[in-house]
Parts: sequence; C-alpha cells; structure tokens
Amino acid sequence: MERVSIRNKYKNRKNNNKDTGNNNDKKFDNYSNISNSNNLSKRIDSKDINKKNDVNFESNKSNIVNEKKETKKLSKETSSLMSSYKEEIEKELSKNISGYKNIKEDKKYQQMLKLLQIIQLYNTMNIIKNDKNAVEIIPHLYIGSIACASNLEELQSKKITHILCCGFGLKLFFPDKFKYHKIDLIDQETQNIRKYFDETNNFINNAIIKGGNVLVHCHAGISRSTSIILAYLMKHKQMKFNKAFELIKEKRGKIQPNSGFILQLKAYEKELGY
Repeated sequence: MERVSIRNKYKNRKNNNKDTGNNNDKKFDNYSNISNSNNLSKRIDSKDINKKNDVNFESNKSNIVNEKKETKKLSKETSSLMSSYKEEIEKELSKNISGYKNIKEDKKYQQMLKLLQIIQLYNTMNIIKNDKNAVEIIPHLYIGSIACASNLEELQSKKITHILCCGFGLKLFFPDKFKYHKIDLIDQETQNIRKYFDETNNFINNAIIKGGNVLVHCHAGISRSTSIILAYLMKHKQMKFNKAFELIKEKRGKIQPNSGFILQLKAYEKELGY
C-alpha cells in the first residue's frame, strides 16, 4: 500500500511539473507575442516617423529652393530696373555732355549724377566679387574694372604707375600712390568718344615710354576702357580695328564696346589710313 501510495505521489508530482512547464511555456509564448507585437508597433511608428521626417525634409527643401528662386528673380528684376534707370540717366546726360561746366552747376543733373553713382555702386558690389584682376593686353598696358582699380594689392603686384579712368562720376581711389588721368565718358552710343582719343593715347604712350605700367578702367571694363585701348593700339601699334579687337578679346573675353563706339573706331581707322 505504501509502495502504491509513493508511486501515485511521484506520478502526481510529475504531472504537476508538466502542467507548470506547460503554463510557463504558455506564459513565455504570450510574452513573446506581446514583445513581437510591441516591436512591430515600434517598427510601424518608426516608419511613420521616417515618412514624416522625409515629408518635412522634402517640404523644407522645396521651400528653400523656392526662396532661392524668388531671391534670384527679385535680384534680376532689381538689376533690370536699375539698368533701365541708368540707361535713361545716361541718355539725358549724354545730350548735355558737351556743356559739362553747366552740368556741375545744375541741381537737376547733380541729382541725376548722384543716382547714377548709387546704381554704379550697386553694380560694383556684384562686379567686385569676381573681377579684381588687371589683365595685361600688351606689355605695360592693362585693362580692368572698377573692382580692379580699387584693389591696391593687385595694382601694386602688377607694378601699376598710371591709371586712366574712363567714366562719369567714378572715384580715383589712390591719388597719392598713382598718376591719374580721368575722362568723363558715358557708355552710350551717342557719346562722342573720338574727341578723347588724342589725350588718352598721349597719356598711355608717355607713361609706357617712361617705363610705367598703365591700367585703363571704366566701370565694368567692358566698353569704354576697351574702346580707349583699341584707339591706342590702332594709333601707336599700327593695328587695324579687327586685329586690335581680337587681341583684347583673347585676353579679356567679356569685352563689348557699344555700337556707337565701334562706328567711331572704324571711322578712326579710316582717318589713320588703314
């Protein structure tokens, strides 16, 4: 009886252990399911967050691109507006350029000159970023923009001694360091540039004969200064217009004298007998 009783107890214990094990397995399975469910939920949340972040990033990126476009557009519109003002002012001034002494005393023209200087200053801020270098056309003769003319380090590195300033209302930046000659020239087709050729040719030639280096500059170093250098090459280097133009263009690709200056230079070519 005792043996039967002990066996039964052993069986009962064994069965209890199995039940406990099964219950533990069930608990583990339940925990595992919960854990998996939480992980899945986290992954879903993470995907949603990533999607939101992607959407926000694309949205911000799009806003930045649009802002840049608007800024660029506004800058172009501003430049265009200022350019049209500059053109109108220069046209008005060019009509009276021969009476320069009277312009000095006329308040209306003085106001126009101040506005022109403000516009030129605005344009200079754009030019000065990338156009600070003096470009050598022939030995001792250089061309540049106002940014170059205001760059003392560049002028000294090129050993500039003389500066020919070709512009209305342009500043002479270093009068105590260089010998200046200034002509009040407007970049307009109606401007009589021919009348300045003798004095500018003499200034350049005398400086070079003395062993100096000459910088010829206007505002952008594109039209007025180019035309003055063309006249010098035609007169003192016996170059025809086309050959002189090609030489300068090769050194400074952005040059483009206005159509009125070109007509006067071609007439000057005939005067020189080429």
